Amino acid sequence: MLAGMDKNKRFLIAIDAVIILGSLLSVFFIVGYTQPFAIAPLNDGDSLIFVLPKIDYLLLDNNLKFDSPTTIFINDKGINLEPGRYYMKIDSTESSEIREIKIEVDIVLKLKRLDDGFVGAFNVGNSALKVETYKVGTLINSSLVYSAGGNG
Repeated sequence: MLAGMDKNKRFLIAIDAVIILGSLLSVFFIVGYTQPFAIAPLNDGDSLIFVLPKIDYLLLDNNLKFDSPTTIFINDKGINLEPGRYYMKIDSTESSEIREIKIEVDIVLKLKRLDDGFVGAFNVGNSALKVETYKVGTLINSSLVYSAGGNG
């Protein structure tokens, strides 16, 4: 197919392919839907699953377009989440990001402000959770996060 083309056309096709591939890779790394970072439990009886930036609320939806998001305010009652895939849209003064959460069991999360102003997501349900943390598709941590009551 390319053998019959002249040198200039082949060169332009190669340049186009490099630009398109480079753009796709750039978008992948810039957006890079990262899953939450798992951190060790705090001493207040609740188990910290991950930390969010300094925010007052976040948007939660089961689709990436955020067609029907739920607004979750910090220090509200616990959030009951059924198994499935969820997306969190976080807008803070420093940055804006979207995180993906895949849930395999019913869980109850509560968002609380930490001493340093950041927001922690805590496991306040009745089950221990196995939390795997990914960054740009690569597993970087796996841990067991116990429930608030410790009956997991």
